[in-house]
Amino acid sequence: MTQKRSLSLLWICFSLALISFGAGCARIPTHPSALRYPELNVEYPKPERVVLDNGLVIYLLEDHEVPIVDGFLTVRGGSIYDPPEKIGLASMTGAVMRTGGTPDMTGDEIDEELELLAASVETSFSREEANASFSTMAKDLDRVLQLYADVILRPAFREDKIELKRREMLEEIRRRNDDPGRIASREFGFLVYGKENPWARVPSRSDVLSLTQQDLVEFHRRSFRPDQAILALAGDFSRNEMLEKIKKIFGDWKPSGEPFQKLEPIRDDAPRVGVHIVRRETEQVNIRLGHLGISRHDPDRFAVLLLNYILGDGGFNARLIQTIRSDLGLAYVVWGSIGHGTDRGAFTVVAETKSESTGLAVEKMIEIIQGMCNELVSEEDISRAKESLINQFVFLYDSSWGIVRQYASLEHYGYAEDYLDKYLDRLKAVTREDIQNVARKHLHPDSLVILAVGNPDTSETPLSKFGTVSEITLDAPEAQETP
Repeated sequence: MTQKRSLSLLWICFSLALISFGAGCARIPTHPSALRYPELNVEYPKPERVVLDNGLVIYLLEDHEVPIVDGFLTVRGGSIYDPPEKIGLASMTGAVMRTGGTPDMTGDEIDEELELLAASVETSFSREEANASFSTMAKDLDRVLQLYADVILRPAFREDKIELKRREMLEEIRRRNDDPGRIASREFGFLVYGKENPWARVPSRSDVLSLTQQDLVEFHRRSFRPDQAILALAGDFSRNEMLEKIKKIFGDWKPSGEPFQKLEPIRDDAPRVGVHIVRRETEQVNIRLGHLGISRHDPDRFAVLLLNYILGDGGFNARLIQTIRSDLGLAYVVWGSIGHGTDRGAFTVVAETKSESTGLAVEKMIEIIQGMCNELVSEEDISRAKESLINQFVFLYDSSWGIVRQYASLEHYGYAEDYLDKYLDRLKAVTREDIQNVARKHLHPDSLVILAVGNPDTSETPLSKFGTVSEITLDAPEAQETP
């Protein structure tokens, strides 16, 4: 082949490639923003709900993709139900309920058997609930389910494990003033709710030393009752066979018949508005500012979700992060949101900044909060927030285990049966005006609790600019040793 002919063929190939590329480019939008996608349609399997004669609610969802079964039981029994003179009881009960074993097996023996089965059984108590969970291969379900039921129904609360947990809690108390961030979170809770309020209080050394085995037994009895319990099960099982197993194991579990403990409602006059300083010799100052938040059943909940994303929950798109961190470089850690709870959550803005910039950081945070009240958010902001929250919703339900656990949690907290079905529609229906309205209703930039943990004396903008300044003196560290 001559060189001239080779060049001609090469030119033809190059020309065809250009034509092909051009034709392909004609089908591609000139900018990613021009891409259009069909509206997201979320579909997921819904678990079956069954109620036993003793009141135990069960959610069942078969999934035979992998030979694993997961279970999750939740009851009302968290730290907010601690007796006032025995703070820390829920925490100790949740730990020793598992580590203390059962009348037939010690906790260590249960650990050894579960390790051989590559299974798990765990218990924990949080602020508003007590939980017990398990995970196992389907072939070992009967044995693990029996161990799981024994831990729930017949915990032994052995004295050696109580003492071990007691020492752990005493050591936590001794070290509770070591970390400025933990100090800030704790003291901010005291300021917003009140130091003796169940939503903020923390155990003292005398509280922990007073806890007895009988206290744990009674707290477990009051908390773990079938008429207050929800059991979620997902995985490789037959619905009918699983239901028979649960009836056999939990069917004789008797309700106590006692009325469940009710808490006093949180008062609006609890927050101590003004500036509060905890002095620590650190280069960084931990800042907390805010006030009471909303109930999780507040009708403004969906507008608040979007407000939170735009204000401080939306990663680098959030206004607090864009301004305080990216634009001004005042803080590496900064976020904020209106929290919710069974009664009232807390609106909290958090930042860590240099001592010299403490006042400026507070000033800018307040300006951003005020801006949410004064101005409509942009169409771009609300569109981005909705898209992100919709995507998050999808990934909450990407497994059978996640689905049944979510159903159990939603019922535990009293959400309506159609909450999930209407979630996306309610989110999409929120307008820019709705967000501004809830900002004006639930954000109070003129009535903030402001807390600074560190040494803000060198701040170029004095904290007195934001209100009356008072100092908080921390209690001295309490010794670990028991008498």
